[in-house]
Amino acid sequence: MPRPARPDDLYRLRVPFDPSLSRDGRLAAFTVKASAPANDGYRTSIWAVPMDGSAGARQLTLGTRSDRHARFSPDGRTLAFLSDRRLYVEDEPAYPKDPKEREDCIQVHLLPLDGGEARRLTDLPRGVESFAWSPDGATLAVLTYSVGATREAEARRRGRPPKAKPGETPVSDYRYIDRLAYMYNGAGFVDDHMAHLWLVDVATGDARPLVVGPTAEEGPVWSPDGTRIAFTANRRRHPDIDFRSAVFVADVATGKVTTIAGGDDAVFFNPVWLADGSAVLVTGDRFPRVGYRTGIWRFAADGSDAAKGGGTDLLAASELKPDAAMNSDVTIGEGTRLVPATDGEHVLFTAPVDGSFELWRVAVEGGRKPERLTEDRHYLSGWDAAGVDGADVVVAVRSAGAAFPELVAYDVAANGRSKARAAGPRVLSHLNDELAAELALVEPVERRWHSDGAEIQGWLLPAGDGRRPLVLEIHGGPHTLYGWAPFLEW
Repeated sequence: MPRPARPDDLYRLRVPFDPSLSRDGRLAAFTVKASAPANDGYRTSIWAVPMDGSAGARQLTLGTRSDRHARFSPDGRTLAFLSDRRLYVEDEPAYPKDPKEREDCIQVHLLPLDGGEARRLTDLPRGVESFAWSPDGATLAVLTYSVGATREAEARRRGRPPKAKPGETPVSDYRYIDRLAYMYNGAGFVDDHMAHLWLVDVATGDARPLVVGPTAEEGPVWSPDGTRIAFTANRRRHPDIDFRSAVFVADVATGKVTTIAGGDDAVFFNPVWLADGSAVLVTGDRFPRVGYRTGIWRFAADGSDAAKGGGTDLLAASELKPDAAMNSDVTIGEGTRLVPATDGEHVLFTAPVDGSFELWRVAVEGGRKPERLTEDRHYLSGWDAAGVDGADVVVAVRSAGAAFPELVAYDVAANGRSKARAAGPRVLSHLNDELAAELALVEPVERRWHSDGAEIQGWLLPAGDGRRPLVLEIHGGPHTLYGWAPFLEW
């Protein structure tokens, strides 16, 4: 007989997130997070599953502590991912084993999909935060806190004296702080943690800086022809105070940087290129205030739309908010993602409506209402898409009010301007089936109220039959919301 959830059930829960598709759309890679009680923390590992459901999901990496951010090479033969395994697996007696003293733990590793062990590609002094493959598979764009390509160059560039040896006078360890955001719980000092854009040769591992601005760069995305990289940065004088960001394009050959979307009061981020390389789609808005509506904008890649009033808001005719987040304590919500559709006329995205995170598409030319591709009571917390035989296949992490997250697949026909629907979902993983079968998960009951002429949506989680005490939890929006997602806290 199903029973209520217990705290120790969390040890058995496996949470998939960050799905990524091979270019041909036939294989999906994703990360699974699980509790690691022996390490007093969590462990993440890389998994893969065929999109046609011909085989079950299988684990590709052990995940000693943290394997994540898996991305297929353009030819589909190699899977690159981030891992801290050098700290726990590699024998490096000259370097400390304490993670707090190692800034180079997380590096890019390459796993051949036809068999064999993964090999470490990068060796940057302060590790790698994220990366993106170039279209030809020869180069990685990486984000790193490093300012030198080697440990010696890093120490020299930062002006750090060597640590004192036993018996010597201790070296001064004072810090000059000139930022508001200088320390975080669990992370320590972060005042010198500014990720910058580097290029890494996949064949040799050689690395060189491309963009090292006065503030951090984020989210690098290669142009289709591999000659430019779009990225996000907050170049305001006081980035810890002024929450503003712009989108830039860097020329790979020269390093020249061009602003393509920005402004004094703009927040634009999350760039993605259209297939012909003429324009970049971004998420954000001009003149944002508390509770502002986020749009999907199109800007010319040459910077000609960067002036005040430039760009086209593709969601101007709707109230959708693609960067909203769903509250759930057993899923991992991911950032906004935009994927141009195979037909070249639309872009795919997710956004919530009535407490359900759905898949949508909207015309890249603008001036048209978005189309809802899925219609269910669920939370699509992470997803990716690729073109297959003239259509779009979508892999997503799907959960619901009484369903733990699992990987699913959808198919979206490339039917141009005619109304589209996503076929599915087809379940691809069964990570939590055994646990779910034992538990009596509570299905939310939708309720609607009217106040001051407005309709308010909410959910009741019944604790059994008959009269019961009522616990009221009020949460507004629109940035985060409750909805059709699992929540064991209740």
